[in-house]
Amino acid sequence: MVIHYKQFGLINFPIFGLPSDDLEVTDGLLRLENLVVDDRNQIGDTLGKRRLQTFHQLLPLHACYEDITGLIRAKHKIFVDNKGYCFIYEKTRFFPVKYHRIIKEDRKDIATVLKVSTIPFPVIVKRPPPPGKTWVGMLYLNKKPWIPYEYSETQSTTTRRKI
Repeated sequence: MVIHYKQFGLINFPIFGLPSDDLEVTDGLLRLENLVVDDRNQIGDTLGKRRLQTFHQLLPLHACYEDITGLIRAKHKIFVDNKGYCFIYEKTRFFPVKYHRIIKEDRKDIATVLKVSTIPFPVIVKRPPPPGKTWVGMLYLNKKPWIPYEYSETQSTTTRRKI
């Protein structure tokens, strides 16, 4: 299945990048290069639970992406999500990245809340920006700030990224 940016809601994060599209499904096993990616014969509602129970030789899943930003920046094109569904992510359209000054960081237990100049709402991120990074490049969707794309030490010019 091919997924575009409008279908991000169909993905169950975390997702894992796969090295090729030579996937094969036989007898409940999702295989790639004769190694098992997912064993749907096992009990479990997530990919990880089923992989822990299987006795087949598993394909190592090295590239893990926890959120939409990770997916957008990934070099992989083929992925398997947390439920075991494979998909191809196809970038189709360019969107602007505009840089805003970080005014305040409020670190909470499980996230960091950023107060950002010219954005009237708080920006919530999993991890605080690296030290010295005082600007955030926000990816804009339909002329509105959507998600943080990157951090910068200085204000950069508006760029665009294909997502």
